[in-house]
Amino acid sequence: KAFDEPFLQEIGMFAPDLAICAYYPRIFPPALLGIPRLGCVNLHPGLLPDYRGTFPTAWCILNEEADIGITVHFMDTTIDTGDIIAQRRHQIGEDETGHELYRRSMKLCADLFLDIGVGKLDRLPQSLQFGLRILLLLLILLILGLDRRRGLVARRLDRGLKRFTLGLQVRV
Repeated sequence: KAFDEPFLQEIGMFAPDLAICAYYPRIFPPALLGIPRLGCVNLHPGLLPDYRGTFPTAWCILNEEADIGITVHFMDTTIDTGDIIAQRRHQIGEDETGHELYRRSMKLCADLFLDIGVGKLDRLPQSLQFGLRILLLLLILLILGLDRRRGLVARRLDRGLKRFTLGLQVRV
């Protein structure tokens, strides 16, 4: 639903203490962010600040990470840059696809939020300098992989992006 004025007024009438967001791929407008008394919290299936944005689980597989982090953080007017409340790491399965990892990570995000409890919403400011790490690692992977490990790169891309690409096969 659009964040038009009638919608924002309707949400405001509830006078929420907290808003919880899980994988909503749009930025909340400042008017919505300001409604809940305690703020808006996002459950993010990636370790911030390194894995900001969409598909952090696929990027972790593409970057050959052994584990992934999940993050509960306050929302602000940019993507995944709000203060961190809590983080937790977990291992990536050897043959786990990006989509399988996403589904498992989102459940672990919810579990982490429940473990925290609303009364303990500490704020740890994020470093804003590391968000480009995933793009640099992918670029290095592709440059090195295209020459020497063509098949390995194709398998890694297929594993990381399977189900996110609606079943399209990745060929390098």
